[in-house]
Amino acid sequence: WHSDWSFLRAPPAGTVLYGNIIPPVGGDTLFADQHAAWEALPPARKRALEGLTAIHSARYAYAPQGTYGENDKGRSMDIRPSEAALATYTHPLIATHPETGRRGFFSTFGYIVGIEGMPDNEALPLLRELYAWQTREEFVHRRRWEPDMLVLWDNRAVLHRATGGYEGHRRELHRTTIAAPAYA
Repeated sequence: WHSDWSFLRAPPAGTVLYGNIIPPVGGDTLFADQHAAWEALPPARKRALEGLTAIHSARYAYAPQGTYGENDKGRSMDIRPSEAALATYTHPLIATHPETGRRGFFSTFGYIVGIEGMPDNEALPLLRELYAWQTREEFVHRRRWEPDMLVLWDNRAVLHRATGGYEGHRRELHRTTIAAPAYA
């Protein structure tokens, strides 16, 4: 689960995927509504999370020793690991959407590597707990791809993940990323 490139100073507003070649099985995309996840929290929990600043980084994914680092082989995407992935940027853990004004979680554990001013032995368990909440079934929509389908999502409002399960079949999606100014 992730929000595209939340580890940048100004993460993208959205992503567009076009289903060019769709396998006969698998390859669905799941979306988790982060406004609904926030709104479903008890008021006391919301108060405890308000004002926290998340530290974002691509280190666990794209640094040379990351998941998609120098030892990762055989991917269809051209992933280029780099020391630049060690950089960090901060964004509100709970952000106000610039167009709708709705509050919601912004990104999740993985690209969020800590909480500003909180020791890791407190921040990491909190991030794991929130990850479990953010991705609960009641917040998730499954999109089954069809040929020539175009899907657009708001990276500031949802998390997403691919399901896999199409081994032995070709899957080709064309992607466009939509820029946005940094969260205030």
